[in-house]
Amino acid sequence: MLYSSKGSEFEFGGTTATAKYNYLDIPILLRYSINEMISLHAGPQISLLMSAEDDDGNDLSDGVTGSDLGLSFGGQIDLPAGLVGGLRYNLGLSNIAEDDAGGEVKNKVFQVYVGYKLFGN
Repeated sequence: MLYSSKGSEFEFGGTTATAKYNYLDIPILLRYSINEMISLHAGPQISLLMSAEDDDGNDLSDGVTGSDLGLSFGGQIDLPAGLVGGLRYNLGLSNIAEDDAGGEVKNKVFQVYVGYKLFGN
């Protein structure tokens, strides 16, 4: 599981605004090991909305759905002492806008991560 902060910047009536969405991401990925250190990952990802705010801290969660489904793919490098690092791209498949008045809104995110292996491979 990953805690992800996603967002967008848009212009509305000549003013620039920012929306920040925080998700709990649950990737279900297949792993292909190229060698002992490098692996590639791909599969679906389910994201559960934790919060949605604008620049001023106003709650935007009424305007977005509570979950998102996407495809995730990327790679990971296993470093000494159980450390790992990786890069992933998540392509959102779901329209996260609660109503269709503003058109489709989909998440597209690059994720960079570091971690520590608790258990073997």
